[in-house]
Amino acid sequence: SRRSDPLHSSSSFVLAQRRDPCLGYAQSNNRDTTVSVVTMRRCIAAAVAGFISGAFTVEGLHYRLDKPGDSKPASPVIPNVRYGLPENGPDVYFYDNYAVRYDHAKKVPIWAMQRLTKENLVGSASREVSLFQSDDRVTELFRSSNDDYWDSGWARGHMVPAGDNKHSQKAIDDTFYLTNVVPQDMCNNENFWNRLERYCRHLAGKNYELEIVSGPLWLPSTGQDGKRSVSYDVIGRNDVAVPTHLFKVIVGETMDSDNSYPVVGAFIVPNINISDDKQPVDYQVPVESVERSIGVQLFPRLNRKNTRNLCDVDGCRLVDSPEVELFLLQRRINASYSLAKLEKTWMEVRKKDLASNKDLRKAYDKKREQLRK
Repeated sequence: SRRSDPLHSSSSFVLAQRRDPCLGYAQSNNRDTTVSVVTMRRCIAAAVAGFISGAFTVEGLHYRLDKPGDSKPASPVIPNVRYGLPENGPDVYFYDNYAVRYDHAKKVPIWAMQRLTKENLVGSASREVSLFQSDDRVTELFRSSNDDYWDSGWARGHMVPAGDNKHSQKAIDDTFYLTNVVPQDMCNNENFWNRLERYCRHLAGKNYELEIVSGPLWLPSTGQDGKRSVSYDVIGRNDVAVPTHLFKVIVGETMDSDNSYPVVGAFIVPNINISDDKQPVDYQVPVESVERSIGVQLFPRLNRKNTRNLCDVDGCRLVDSPEVELFLLQRRINASYSLAKLEKTWMEVRKKDLASNKDLRKAYDKKREQLRK
């Protein structure tokens, strides 16, 4: 099915105020009427509690202080709301080594942010034992599920890659929460996007400390009538939105020099199969292009006047596709859950005339021995 993108907004806090007895006390006081001592004490107690909690009432409107201790109130909230303002859940979900801002309507991340260093790439943790799963912290109404992706024709595409977290099994496992996943073109997932992720690991191996934000986009296209509109597929019972594009924004600082400016690269990639000859520079955009599309300011503390273009400094060259193909075949061998599945993958290896590759042969023999036990 297809769905047009609706315009919507949300609020994430709840404040309600019914009739305020202290307002009655204040009005009565102005008319020189008598008020009970008990009522006065209750009003004083309520005022103190409101100050401590960061909320108070003036002239029938319920106010909220921005932070405890602020001297000025924020905007007034609708008075006399009995059941609270609408809410959609937490703005940000935190995991081991990354954070996600989740779109509760589209059931995918708005952005996923990670920190990547060469230390993250060293360790024995493996994705072989990790399982895709929903995050129970997300209200069930707003979750996606594995069933949504099953037989949909779309891959479960990580925004924060499992391969960036070999230092910790928990960190790898956390990347398999569906809050970190979008419906991604299968060839894009295995080829171009995978190579882009490997390029980030290449930078980390060169002693760069990276902060990376990735996520989905729904960008407009122009129809034959000249009108621009946004249209996208949805999958599964939960109507998980399929993005038209993906983005990745990279900020890196090399640890080899204290004086060099950070490097910055932003890329918007169509969610389709991309030919092997394409490079990141073909999809490079200003950071502002991503920010405008998602409505979020990225890296707000970064002084962008003192940065350098990543592709000017490092070239932004992806690893060759044959190397990625070997990597993917080995991963499929390791992920085989039965002898039949293993032999099917090995038949593909032989058809590609790669059976003589030592790493593939070693992985095949090891997995076959495990499955025979």
